[in-house]
Amino acid sequence: MMFDRSFIRHRDKGKQQSCGAIHNYFFVKTLDTLREGGVLTFITSQGVMDNPRNEAVRKYLMQNANLVSAIRLPNNLFVSHAGTEVGSDLIVLQKESSKVRMSIAEEGFVHTRENSHGVTTNNYYMDFHRVSHTKGKLGKDPYGKPALEFYHEGGVEGISGDIRRMLLEDLSQNLNMEFYYRHQQARIAPTETVPGQESPGNNPAVHLLDFSSSRQIPTSRSGFSTKGKHKHKGVDPMQLSLFSQLSEVDATQSQDSQSDLQPRKFGRFLEPYHKEGALVMDNNQVGYLKDVYHESNQNDEYRQVAKFHPLQLAPLEREKAMLYVQLRDAYMDLYVFETAKQREHKERRAELNRLYTEAPDSHRIPC
Repeated sequence: MMFDRSFIRHRDKGKQQSCGAIHNYFFVKTLDTLREGGVLTFITSQGVMDNPRNEAVRKYLMQNANLVSAIRLPNNLFVSHAGTEVGSDLIVLQKESSKVRMSIAEEGFVHTRENSHGVTTNNYYMDFHRVSHTKGKLGKDPYGKPALEFYHEGGVEGISGDIRRMLLEDLSQNLNMEFYYRHQQARIAPTETVPGQESPGNNPAVHLLDFSSSRQIPTSRSGFSTKGKHKHKGVDPMQLSLFSQLSEVDATQSQDSQSDLQPRKFGRFLEPYHKEGALVMDNNQVGYLKDVYHESNQNDEYRQVAKFHPLQLAPLEREKAMLYVQLRDAYMDLYVFETAKQREHKERRAELNRLYTEAPDSHRIPC
């Protein structure tokens, strides 16, 4: 369940239902932030197109964007990199929020059908003309339900050749370049460069956990119109983040002494999702991982270890960070177990739901 107050209370059923799954939410949220004529491309699970419960979400997408292309990818596409077989779709949309009707292909995209084997498939794939495969069979999805599985025996070259051909056909027929260029010019007033500051074009990307940087992250874009009855003169809109108060932390406010802020060896076993820069907790302290490496014991057995770098956070930000770590760990532990065992873990699902539903609104992380 995604927490987005504006979506949950929206009058459109598609926006409301998109909060029920992260895949649907990312599609709708990204489409909302996209400019007119802009192009959205996602590789996502087959549930976005095949799940009958997502019909309202698909309808919203087709009412506010043109379907440029949708290609069902073979189940063995990610085997060499991720070591798992999974069904996925490549979906390309072009935003047009003022469209008045859907095409035949877009109508098919909205609806699904169930065959005699109990397999539900999106109507867009009715003749399999946009499925990259050399063979198919009846199998089961990760939840044990009947599903069509598609495989490509041509390797990377064969799969890429299929996708390239399909994309070229769809882009030439469905991508409206005139509409794209017509809205290309962003309505942003020229900005003045303040002495001592870098121009926006030269700012390097800032990572979520780039805490060592002293750069100020911009909180608004200069020149955008702020028309509306809630306009406040002299106040720039600010996009708050989980760590928006990091620069305001005073040494007297922190619960950690300076000696506790020294980097040390991470005291827990590293999980697969504990990567360089990951936010973690160690001895009830919040920090991030750095210098992930392998070490051996007396029996020459190797294990992965890392340095833990504590963060000096204000009390409220510390609580938010701890909640984030607990939620992420609960979700990842559940995902790893169910992917490996191919069965539901009710206790871990209940724990994940408990962590999220019991969190106060002020601590919930908008996604």
